[in-house]
Amino acid sequence: GLAEGTYVFRWTIVNGTICDSSTSIVTVVVHENPGTPAAGADQRFCETTPPITTLLAGNTITPGSGLWSQNPTDPIQGVTFSDPSSPTATATFPGPGTYRLIWTATKTFTLPVPGACTLTDEMTVIVDALPSVADAGPDITECNFSPVYLNAVEPVTGTGTWTVNPTTTGP
Repeated sequence: GLAEGTYVFRWTIVNGTICDSSTSIVTVVVHENPGTPAAGADQRFCETTPPITTLLAGNTITPGSGLWSQNPTDPIQGVTFSDPSSPTATATFPGPGTYRLIWTATKTFTLPVPGACTLTDEMTVIVDALPSVADAGPDITECNFSPVYLNAVEPVTGTGTWTVNPTTTGP
C-alpha cells in the first residue's frame, strides 16, 4: 500500500534495440482513510413490549464521520436508528431475530475527483423472543402407586422442562 500523497508512474514498452519505446504516465492520488470504526460489543437481550430498542456504543470517527446501517443481507429488515450519524444512537428492532449492524466511517475528498474512503465494523444484536406462557396442565388426583401422567402444554417458543418443586412436594 502507498502512503497518502500523489504518485506518478511511467509504463514503458520496448521491443528490441531498434524500435522506439512506447510510454504512458498515470497519476495515483492516495487519500487519507477515515478513523477506524469500532461498532461496540455484540448484544443479546429478550424482547420487550414494543418498541424493542437498545443503545449502541460505536466510537467517534476522527477524521471523518460515521453512519449506522443494517446489513442488507439480514433475513429480517427494518432496523431504524434515532440518529444514524451518532455513535450512541438508539436502534429500534421490528421484532425478535438476529440483526447485524454496520458502523461505517467515511472521509470524503474533492480532488482530483470527488469521492470517499470508507471503513466498516459490524456488531450483532440478537433479540430473543419471550418464551411461551407456561401451562403445566390441570391438577391431578390419583390413587397411591397409580401412574401419573403430566400433561403440560407444548411451548411454541422455548423449551419446557419438568422439575420437582422442593418446597411443596411430597409428604
